[in-house]
Amino acid sequence: MKEALDTPAKSRPPIDDNVFASSNHPTQDNLVYTWVTACDVVKQADHQRSKSSPEAQWCSFVIAPILNLLNHTANDCQLEILDLSTTSIEPTTLCPFQEDPAISKYLNKRIDFGLGLKIPYEQRLALTNGAYQTSNSHNITTSINQTSTFVNYVPMFVSIEVKRKHVSEDPMIQLGAWVAADFRKRLLEGYDMGMPVFAIEIEEDRWSLYIVYATSSSPDHLVFIGPVPMGDSQSHQGVFKILHVLAGLAEWANTEYRPWFEREVLQRHRKE
Repeated sequence: MKEALDTPAKSRPPIDDNVFASSNHPTQDNLVYTWVTACDVVKQADHQRSKSSPEAQWCSFVIAPILNLLNHTANDCQLEILDLSTTSIEPTTLCPFQEDPAISKYLNKRIDFGLGLKIPYEQRLALTNGAYQTSNSHNITTSINQTSTFVNYVPMFVSIEVKRKHVSEDPMIQLGAWVAADFRKRLLEGYDMGMPVFAIEIEEDRWSLYIVYATSSSPDHLVFIGPVPMGDSQSHQGVFKILHVLAGLAEWANTEYRPWFEREVLQRHRKE
């Protein structure tokens, strides 16, 4: 499984920081809040690292505060910061390798966090009343993505998996299955397969970005470009590097992904 997710792009030159640069300019209050929070994140990371804290503790005190800073560092961010630790791939038929016990035993069909777009009530209502290929007769809640829980109508554009250092599980196994399920859902509903997906792999302090796209109309042929280093939680500079990339992704989501969502997803389910 791990070999299937490896990519020859690892040897390519790093992507220029300007690719993910945000044009939004935070206010003075936002900058102060961001600095204070970044300082606390570095202290918490040192503290949790010294205690060899479990993954859930690391997510609560190090990862979540960094993600929540997104709504303070950019004006009109319009993002949903999502805790997906209890959210599984639904229906399970969207999950790859279900028929292969040697691989499926490593899949819990969950990831840790996601980033999605906030949408107006009118759009959510249209999605709620839309028609979907997954049927309620199988006890599956209608959904625009690979879930059937509270995020089923959230347009998600970044998937995040966390693993503490020195553990046997490879975070790319979970990310690979989750992203593949996203593309399988697109194929099932007839959404455009050309829009890429962003995935973030976090191994203790180190954050890495992947860009994932389908090479054809099949969701089983995906290319993972990366890893692209984003920064780390060992220093203030590392935290600000992470925020720099996240802010760029947020701007991309509002300028590129949102129009795609409205055209490919919203219009498909909106009833005239």
